[in-house]
Amino acid sequence: MGHEPTRPGSAATEAHVGFWSFDIASGLSFVDPPISALFGVDPVEGARGVARDRLRSCIHPDDRNAAAREMERVLQKHDLCSWFYRLRKADGTFDTMHAVGRCFEDAAGRPTHFSGILMRIEHSEPQPVEADLIEGLASLRDLARLTPDPMLPRLIEAVLLHVGRELARELKTSGGRN
Repeated sequence: MGHEPTRPGSAATEAHVGFWSFDIASGLSFVDPPISALFGVDPVEGARGVARDRLRSCIHPDDRNAAAREMERVLQKHDLCSWFYRLRKADGTFDTMHAVGRCFEDAAGRPTHFSGILMRIEHSEPQPVEADLIEGLASLRDLARLTPDPMLPRLIEAVLLHVGRELARELKTSGGRN
């Protein structure tokens, strides 16, 4: 049994790294410069599209199947996606990452692409990160509403919805104790 990356507890925070989009038809991932740097990809190539297998090779081998299963689940359900994985850095060590996004459909209801954000899990002293995460996402959503792209605020709202569901699930299982 392989090691699964752990979900962040109260002693971890998530730091935004960048934005990604995966085109289902072409199999290409489009990543912004910060994500390109993490995966060792030229930023111009990241903007033009990178083969999924090239990015997948940077993910810890024990985490690749879980990421593939999550993508398949999202493809079938046309749902929000969220997965944790370890990413190999240039020095051979690993960072724990959290990818969150949404599957988008065409007018006929067929999935066309995933888009989302990537966050690095940073371990720190225990602190109530949930409120800060929600506040930060809400501020980001408000800024996104100022852009001409109508999908960006919707994507951030999807992430907010996911965070709310996860917090509710954690509160339910912990009996309201955090």
